[in-house]
Amino acid sequence: MRWPIAFIAVLALVPPWSGEPRRPMIRDDVTVRAARYIPPGGWPARVGDLVPVGALSLSADDPAFGGFSALALRDGRALLLGDGGNMVWLRIAGGRIATLGARTLRDGPAEGWLRTDRDSESLAVDPATGRMWIGYERANAIWRYTPDLTVEAHHAPPAMARWPDNTGAESLVRLPDGRFLVIREGRGGRERGHEALLFAADPAAPGTRVATLRYRPPAGSVPSDAALLPDGDLIVVNRRWR
Repeated sequence: MRWPIAFIAVLALVPPWSGEPRRPMIRDDVTVRAARYIPPGGWPARVGDLVPVGALSLSADDPAFGGFSALALRDGRALLLGDGGNMVWLRIAGGRIATLGARTLRDGPAEGWLRTDRDSESLAVDPATGRMWIGYERANAIWRYTPDLTVEAHHAPPAMARWPDNTGAESLVRLPDGRFLVIREGRGGRERGHEALLFAADPAAPGTRVATLRYRPPAGSVPSDAALLPDGDLIVVNRRWR
């Protein structure tokens, strides 16, 4: 019986894999822990004109946990979207956290082996249906998912096609009238501003009308995320680095 020897010989001749490792994929049974965060000097600590009332520091025994790019709230639950397509559902009440679930997006742009294949940077959720729209930065595309993460539609809008690599849809907001706002991260200069697109309807559907806007962040900053406030105003999180 010579086939085991031949099999071992073949394995010895095959070179080991030296490419990039597979993107981290979060465990379905991950448990998230929360600790109260108190800034130096205690509360209240100001963030611009905002006065936070509290904060939590999250951790989990999973190397795929962290690097969250977007956050959405619905029905008392918080949905965290990580860079690389990892998603975590939490219930936060009174400073306590219950982990409701975790999943890794299986379907999305490219093959999904690399983190850059699932460079998920922005998220919008329909509060009525739970449908999710995810902006993929390097693919310059918007994908729509059902609440159980089944793909319903996806599109790479021509208005986003010329955005350079790693500068794409950093912010994605669904407005109450069904329009969507996408803000590009890439630098455009203080005077030119950052390109933003206002979609008349679903950005994951081909043919949706779109208008181009400009967003001017504070000097030295770039937009990182955005959300709609209860009074209809839009709040944009900006970040800067040295």
